Amino acid sequence: LKEEEPWFDQRDLEHDLQLAAELGKSLLERNQELEQGLQQMCSSNQEQQQEIEHLGRQVELLRQVNDQHAKVYEQLDASARELEQKNQRLVLDKRTAQQRL
Repeated sequence: LKEEEPWFDQRDLEHDLQLAAELGKSLLERNQELEQGLQQMCSSNQEQQQEIEHLGRQVELLRQVNDQHAKVYEQLDASARELEQKNQRLVLDKRTAQQRL
């Protein structure tokens, strides 16, 4: 650039340089804010992921306990049916025995 050019104005260039510096500074500050926000989100995401894994393990344990309870209930139900059948046989046996007397 030549200073004698009619379109050349040192003040305009200095002003443009000042604006560019301010813009650069603003962009750097905004970038830092965004990086901090990203770090916070990553940290929060990691905590949430750990919580999800913990809850997943709890769900699996609860499923296992539920399955065990279901098996116990099935066994109790089968035992109750057996006892009911035995009771009915005993009632029939008693009636038969009473009729013989």
